[in-house]
Amino acid sequence: MRAEGEEKRKIVYIMRGISGSGKSTVAREIAAREIAGTEGVIHSTDSYFVSEAGEYKFDPMTIGEKHRLNMADFEKSLLDGKTLVIVDNTNITRRDYEPYVELARKHGYEVRFKEMPIIGIGEALARNTHNVPREKIELQKSRWEESETG
Repeated sequence: MRAEGEEKRKIVYIMRGISGSGKSTVAREIAAREIAGTEGVIHSTDSYFVSEAGEYKFDPMTIGEKHRLNMADFEKSLLDGKTLVIVDNTNITRRDYEPYVELARKHGYEVRFKEMPIIGIGEALARNTHNVPREKIELQKSRWEESETG
């Protein structure tokens, strides 16, 4: 139980990993374990490609717009003071995740990285739920940059 006037701890998790590495599964596990019924939220650019009927339809022509929407919703969660906010994107390079880190720190959040193991292409192809093609997964692996944590 928190003492009166004590602020809630606010945490942002930045998920990182190639497609099919288990980011979304682990993000849901973190949310369930750490917030169990409280005010946490998961933000994923992929969610903007899901139709009202629940079908995933990726459109590369709108990826920039979808990332901007995800960032705006992420910032709204920070402004709303959500206890736990998770960014569930591939976040392959620092350029991908740094805007989320900067916003989180600006709003007083502790930032944690959750990096998934780099799995083989065959396994990634079999496991990824959005049918990301081999060439894209190979590109993700070739562009991978270590995060500031390691």
